[in-house]
Amino acid sequence: NGQLRDGTVVTNTGGLYTDVVAEYILWAMITISRRLNLVMKAQTQAAWAQYTGEGLRGKMLGVLGLGRIGRMAAARARAFDMKVVGVRRGFSQGFGSQDAERLYPLDGIQEFLRELDFLLVSVPVTQETKGLIGWKELSAMKKGAFLIDITGGGVIRHDDLIRAAREGVIGGAVLDSFEQEPLQSENMLWGLPNVVITPHISGLTVDYAQKVGGFFCDNLKRFIKGEELTNRIDRTKGY
Repeated sequence: NGQLRDGTVVTNTGGLYTDVVAEYILWAMITISRRLNLVMKAQTQAAWAQYTGEGLRGKMLGVLGLGRIGRMAAARARAFDMKVVGVRRGFSQGFGSQDAERLYPLDGIQEFLRELDFLLVSVPVTQETKGLIGWKELSAMKKGAFLIDITGGGVIRHDDLIRAAREGVIGGAVLDSFEQEPLQSENMLWGLPNVVITPHISGLTVDYAQKVGGFFCDNLKRFIKGEELTNRIDRTKGY
């Protein structure tokens, strides 16, 4: 029936490509805020199009999900003199001083969104987070703010995002993952000039297969020896 038995142990490859995903996030922020996506599109038409935008220094990045990737992205952003705030499921007042200037609980997301220039969605897709970002949340964002999504797809309601991008409620978005992949050719996201779509490649590099294969073999050896497996998923949380 497609369901795993209760005792089945599941692991993932978290941490193998945190650094390259963080690099992708910086690229995404620079590309969408400087409108470089339009410059690259103009190149295909041999057009000398000098679009201008804004730099990152002094801008506020909000990280929805301060896991491995979220924390790495926050560190990269601070290197660009950006400010960082975050939302974390396991919220506590004393947590995250090294990761974010301020930390919000999941139910404080409306206040969190109001001050952002960039929203990074890097929270795991669970029953709690599925559809979390919709029209209400997008409308709460600062006019002209940008959204970056590198989740497994499903946290953002794309119908609401299409409307928000089209009506100028947000400045635009960079999307790397979708509930249904490949993204269907008739999807309206493709035609929006302020939306950049990449085909779920934020963590892909030429050595991706080697990294995953090596990780699997190491965990297989651990399994055979009866040792604790690396990156064991907590099935009650879903990640």
